[in-house]
Amino acid sequence: MSVLLRQVLPPEAGRRLPAPAREALVQLGVACNTAAAAVNRASLFEDEAIANAQHLEATGGNAPAIAVVDDLAAIADQFHEHTLIALARAATPYAVYASHVATQVAACKPAPPPGSEVIKPSDVITAAGLYLPLVEFSTEHGDARVVTDQNAAIRRSHRDLDDVITFQLQGHDVSLFDELRLPDTRESTIGIPDAFPFALYDYAATLTWAVGVFTGVEEV
Repeated sequence: MSVLLRQVLPPEAGRRLPAPAREALVQLGVACNTAAAAVNRASLFEDEAIANAQHLEATGGNAPAIAVVDDLAAIADQFHEHTLIALARAATPYAVYASHVATQVAACKPAPPPGSEVIKPSDVITAAGLYLPLVEFSTEHGDARVVTDQNAAIRRSHRDLDDVITFQLQGHDVSLFDELRLPDTRESTIGIPDAFPFALYDYAATLTWAVGVFTGVEEV
């Protein structure tokens, strides 16, 4: 399954943010987009491997051809899982920092500088309310219609993330998102759900976009 790449803060948005905060949001967004693009390439590789295997099964391939297809299918599956971990690891600091900035901006306070604390995906999963509280903006931040639209987008993405954590990660070892692990055998995969990194990335990008809207957007 592929993931939709999200736009990072454009030059005309977020102009009232302190330079370190704005630059950090841009860099975190770029890192997520890089990981998301890798997920999409891995998904295509996996789909191609599956299609090749199905073709050989239907047409009756010889042993060398089957061996190659099996090798590529295993590699594709492992590659896809690793890119999902990479996206989760990239989206975690993005979402947490975007949440910090959005919380301060919503309270009409200065955006905090980027910190040095290392927060793992499993930390966010086990303490989502602490790291990713729901943020809402008021009409003092801008036009009422814009505020309504941005708040609706934030609530939607926050609800999607909360649903994934609450319902789809039950029974999963969430520490698997924290670091890359090489499988013990060629056939081995570790079972990484794609819904969490996708939802976390979406929430981070949605919050960042709202912050950019409410901290200055110039006409271009």
